[in-house]
Amino acid sequence: MMQKNFFSRTIVLFMSALAVFLLVFTILVNSTGVFTSLSSPVVSVFSKVDSVISKPFSFLLDLNGNISSLFSTFSENQSLKSENASLKEGNVETSDLESKVEELEGLLNLDSSLSANVKASAEVVSRTPVSWLEKVTVNKGSKAGIEEGMLALSSSGLVGYVSDVTSNSSTVELLTNSSNNNSISMKISTGSGDVYGILTGYDSETKSFVISQLNNSTTISVGDSVVTSGLDGSSISGVSLGSVSKVEVASDSLKTKVYVSSDVDFDDFSYVTIVGD
Repeated sequence: MMQKNFFSRTIVLFMSALAVFLLVFTILVNSTGVFTSLSSPVVSVFSKVDSVISKPFSFLLDLNGNISSLFSTFSENQSLKSENASLKEGNVETSDLESKVEELEGLLNLDSSLSANVKASAEVVSRTPVSWLEKVTVNKGSKAGIEEGMLALSSSGLVGYVSDVTSNSSTVELLTNSSNNNSISMKISTGSGDVYGILTGYDSETKSFVISQLNNSTTISVGDSVVTSGLDGSSISGVSLGSVSKVEVASDSLKTKVYVSSDVDFDDFSYVTIVGD
């Protein structure tokens, strides 16, 4: 009997203590200041733990974003480079075509001003670096009426003469060839009359042609025009060589040297007109 009473009192005390605990806990929960003061250390600890744990994941996320951005930028740069290369190639092709059209138009205007019996426009099809300033091969030959000794002109003036002919091609010896031995008769128009001489060479230092063996001692001035005379029996007259750039006068007019500058760009021409009688 006594044991039952003891057990009953124990249950009552436990339930009373539990009720008091719940009451106190409820008061603490409803009290902002007390709850905050109790929870702050716990929250602080969990915040620090969360910060430490989250940093590696944040780094990986940032790294992944940077790598994606890098690949995207690289891809865009490659695309831009490709587009830029295509544009440059297109510009080069357009510029090349415009240059050729301009050259052909110049030859057409030149053809209309020449009175030669034979006029054949031809394209340069062979020119080697070794003999760049010596000779070129063009795609017209005897079938087009071309013969050795005929003159070859670019749109800017005289470039050479025909030295060899096949049925469908010709070799043009350029005036810039230092071993050129084909003397072409020239006429220099001065304020006091015409002076005749022979084209005897090319001065690579001054990039000018040399005329000597003058027929008289008439004063020649810088700027006087020089054209072919046609008196050599193999070339036509009136083809422009250029203008006088310097004169080295000698006591004997045969030894006087006249330097002539040309408007022709011997490094860059793709077409010629071959003329002769």
